[in-house]
Amino acid sequence: MGKKRYWAMGAAAVALGASLAASGVTPAAAGSEPPLVVGDSTSGLFAAANFNPYASGNLWGTSGAIYEPLFIFSTVNGKTYPILGLDYKWSNGGKTLTVDLRHGVKWSDGKPFNADDVVYTFDFLKKNPSADGMGIWKQITSIKQTNPYQVVFQFKRLNPTFAIYPLGTLIIPKHIFSTVKNPTKWTDPNPVGTGPFTVKSFSHQVYYLKANPLYWGGKPKVPEIEFPAYNGNESANLALASGKFDWAAYFIPNIDKVYISKNKTDYHYWFPPGAPVLLYPNQKDPLLSQLPVRQAINLAINRQPLSQIAEYGYEAIASRTGLILPNQQAWLDKSLPKDDVYSPYDPKQAEAILQKAGFHKGSDGIYVSKDGKKLHFSLIVVAGWTDWDEQAQMIANDLKNIGILVDVRQEQYGDWYANISGGKYQLGIGWSNEGPNPFYYYYNLLYPKNPNNWEGWSDKTSTQALNQFLYTTDSKVQHQAINKLQKYAAEQLPAIPLTYGATWYEYQTNHYTGWPTAQNPYVDPAAYTVPAIEVVLTHLKPVH
Repeated sequence: MGKKRYWAMGAAAVALGASLAASGVTPAAAGSEPPLVVGDSTSGLFAAANFNPYASGNLWGTSGAIYEPLFIFSTVNGKTYPILGLDYKWSNGGKTLTVDLRHGVKWSDGKPFNADDVVYTFDFLKKNPSADGMGIWKQITSIKQTNPYQVVFQFKRLNPTFAIYPLGTLIIPKHIFSTVKNPTKWTDPNPVGTGPFTVKSFSHQVYYLKANPLYWGGKPKVPEIEFPAYNGNESANLALASGKFDWAAYFIPNIDKVYISKNKTDYHYWFPPGAPVLLYPNQKDPLLSQLPVRQAINLAINRQPLSQIAEYGYEAIASRTGLILPNQQAWLDKSLPKDDVYSPYDPKQAEAILQKAGFHKGSDGIYVSKDGKKLHFSLIVVAGWTDWDEQAQMIANDLKNIGILVDVRQEQYGDWYANISGGKYQLGIGWSNEGPNPFYYYYNLLYPKNPNNWEGWSDKTSTQALNQFLYTTDSKVQHQAINKLQKYAAEQLPAIPLTYGATWYEYQTNHYTGWPTAQNPYVDPAAYTVPAIEVVLTHLKPVH
């Protein structure tokens, strides 16, 4: 069950949407509505009541339901939702960003929210670089408040594209976090947020969030959220098929037969295409860092079965460029060769490339380098994410057929994430990131030391093209940069696109209505798209 976990992003220049308070969020009726049951976890029991947005392993709801950013940017429609921020504007040649904050917001313990909390949050990131996952302090020089409801960011240089990262940062309460000795290690079991929900109770099997009566948008109409633990896709899919979830984010085979047929009136799904699922080759590996090896692997993979069998046709074959097609067709360089847009399946050519690079087959049929190193790799994938598990086995079989040996290693989610994000692997299947245009995919994949650059890529050519896009507002120059990046990604294969990552999204309308749909895609719909879940939660209404 491949997933993306990212901040929902949108164009920094897009006009601000109406506030959530103005979208009809009013106090809930007195308390007979059932809990909203959310299915998103397949990683087994919850280890701890961890609701610290800047501690690893925090739980669902931390981002969006409990803690909020200044703005939420939607990738599905480009809309910007003002949250703790109301408006922002650029000055000083695009190096100064002024943000006006929402008045009258209270933390869930009743303390007032103001600019002190925003400034404290960014000072916190500066003092704790491990928490600054997007490298905000590499791009800004300062943040100051000009009054209790306005803050000003100073950027090192013109950088409008990067603004969504500070604007999408989760804000924490100064009066709480400033009293904690090791705030990045603290689990924050009783969080004090500004979001629509707070924690009601926690156990290792299930935890509950409850509506925050002090929420600035009015008490949500969903009185309670239930979040149960499941160990793997199979048990979660059984629960989904039996109607136990109001909102879920699972890959489920034969969904029309297994799920929809049980209740055609109330059971629904929508799987909009997202950024590619990638086969990551670790660049620290002396063999995988060689382009001919990556080229051979790419050509040896038969993607049609990955799409039609492992993914049941839910996920189309991904473009070699990394562009989400046809969604991002306007960014596609029309001069690219056909094979650079979509990789052919050509095992004979794969072997020819290896032989030309000096590899030869040993007596066991496995290719060996000039210095005697076998093309024998391990491939890590999340145990229980059945579609990825099947993709991994299919890839291993395809590569064995041309003389590359792959051992598939299924790992629990926490181990897999630690290994792939920490560079402790050879090959790994994982998600990629997206935004309102292709830049965000390339930035996360290719920018040196970006925390999502899991393959460890660093190259002057790609970095220059990224900076070309990053530091301009000229659309023509931005398109030129994306042309360079898509050609570079297709030819250098820093990571190997497999299928497009579907946005897994199932929902029921027998208890709550107001869900995002293909006809009304008001925000990213998946339960794992944080902090956009806040927008969904505050749009829901009970069925009466």
